[in-house]
Amino acid sequence: MCERLSIHRLSVLARDLAGQIDEASTIARTVEAAFDLVDCGVVDVVRFRCPRPLLVVASTDRLHSERTGVLSGPEQIDAALMCRPLQCPPRAPLVDSGHRDRAAGSGRSFDRMGGYVLRFHGHPSLEWSTADEQVATAVADLAAVAIDRAALRGQVESLAMGLQSNRSIGAAIGILMASCRTTYDEAFDVLRNFSQRTNRKLRHVAEDVILTGQLSNGDEYGAA
Repeated sequence: MCERLSIHRLSVLARDLAGQIDEASTIARTVEAAFDLVDCGVVDVVRFRCPRPLLVVASTDRLHSERTGVLSGPEQIDAALMCRPLQCPPRAPLVDSGHRDRAAGSGRSFDRMGGYVLRFHGHPSLEWSTADEQVATAVADLAAVAIDRAALRGQVESLAMGLQSNRSIGAAIGILMASCRTTYDEAFDVLRNFSQRTNRKLRHVAEDVILTGQLSNGDEYGAA
């Protein structure tokens, strides 16, 4: 590994990316770090899903990134681009994994179903060095793990919130069933109708029921 990306700096970069709060901030930090490490004009991360056009997610120069053409094969990639897929683990190749193509990421594969790509924009006459390719690969590999981790953490938090909401709603329905001597479906309808009338989320209404024994406007359940 070249001197500018020592083991220590790799460790710092890995901790930096892993410490971001969510997927979007991880991607934004990846662009900043990659721009500092590789001598190029622009760095960006794009999301692609064939045959849809690219979506620029983060960039050091968004106008330049948005002018860049579609990424669908090596023949359509600007020779000044060096691309690295942000995916973990490897998936089905879009380009022949045995074909060495600088613009297509030196043979690294792209997922036909889509994903994130880290792109380095150089000058038309620029020749990417082996050191550049090594740094680009290292940054992309660390970023791929960090992005997957952030996405997974977001999914876990969403599932946990959904589970807690379901528990709250179930508890509120139980309280209402006992208070109004009604069925589960009828109690759920009371909560849902009140949620719709007051334009409040169902879980917030349920939390009020659990905490106060009343709907938020002070009405008893039977009045709802």
